[in-house]
Parts: sequence; structure tokens; C-alpha cells
Amino acid sequence: MTTITLKTKGLQNEILERMVSLGLASTKKEAIDFALLKMGFDIGLLKSEEILKFVDKIVAKKRMMPEEVAAEIESVKNESLY
Repeated sequence: MTTITLKTKGLQNEILERMVSLGLASTKKEAIDFALLKMGFDIGLLKSEEILKFVDKIVAKKRMMPEEVAAEIESVKNESLY
């Protein structure tokens, strides 16, 4: 594990705060993790199988039922950020 300290301000910090306030992530650190995964997937560094393994780990930690995960995904899909 690598430890880094990030100082965010402006739009980047606002995005992180919105992700947390909307419940997309529990913390800013988790929001950054998700953003990196999304970027990695979008530019072809990660395959969907790798993303699903990561999501499975998160679900196991939070002890969510599959139905809860599906409902959470649908609610995020339908939310407007603005």
C-alpha cells in the first residue's frame, strides 16, 4: 500500500464532496478510488472483470445483499448531479 496526501481545492474538491454527499462514496478517499477505476476502465487500462472483482470486495465489506447493490446502482443511474 502506498500512502499519499492530496490537497484538493476548487472544482476537484467540489466533485469529491458531491460524490460523498450523494452517497456515491463513503469518503473522499473512496471517491478518488472510484474515479481512478472509472478512468482506468474508460481508457482501457482495466477490463470489466477487474472492476467487478473490486466491486465484489466492497460489497463484501459492507455486507450488502445483491438486491441492495442492484437497487443502489439503479438509484445512482437515475440521480442527477445538478
